[in-house]
Amino acid sequence: GAFDGGTGTAKYTRDGVTNIAAATYNNLQFLPGGATGNYILGNNSSQTITVNGNLDIGRDVNGVAIDADTYDPAVTVKGNLTVGYCSASCGANQVTITKGTGTWTLSPTGTKTWTDNNSTKQDIGIVSISAGASTPQISLGSSVKAQSVTIAVSHILSANGANTMTLTGTGTPFTVTGTFTPSTGTVTYEGTSATNVAGTTYYNLNVGGSGTTATYTAAGNATVSNV
Repeated sequence: GAFDGGTGTAKYTRDGVTNIAAATYNNLQFLPGGATGNYILGNNSSQTITVNGNLDIGRDVNGVAIDADTYDPAVTVKGNLTVGYCSASCGANQVTITKGTGTWTLSPTGTKTWTDNNSTKQDIGIVSISAGASTPQISLGSSVKAQSVTIAVSHILSANGANTMTLTGTGTPFTVTGTFTPSTGTVTYEGTSATNVAGTTYYNLNVGGSGTTATYTAAGNATVSNV
């Protein structure tokens, strides 16, 4: 049969190991109610999970572990993406994400947010801001972490204040063919081998993690305004 997400919200609340069906949802929430949930995205290779509204990855009770690596699905979010969503009293609970090779595509209509409420920001992997509409913009709701981020033509990524975007990938982890609005934020490159630094405007720019011997190469004219 077929699943119709309609205009509602699908909630996964089961504790333990749970496969998240590759389907098209309206809003989607991961909110295990007791012991820590271990949610595996998809149940086979070459699948896509599409969320037409908001995706909330919760940390209520004991938090949740997200496995995006076993099946490497593509994930499309057209609304707000919140890692570490809290619907009640979450305390120090954390979401943990094991990234895969699938792409997280953020496709906003108008302005939507990408937020990570964990104290330890989670590397969600490959992120593409693309296929949006009506002046599509992603604004950071907190500091975030990803392997790489691509901003497509006619799309905007805003640091939205003093947030930090940490890029863990090597090669070219930041591709700006649209617009990056640095605000008063920071972009940190943490690649452990040869890494290109995007030619764009930064407010703060950090290059190289502690003890790294990687080579970082400017891939264009980079402007750092807070110097």
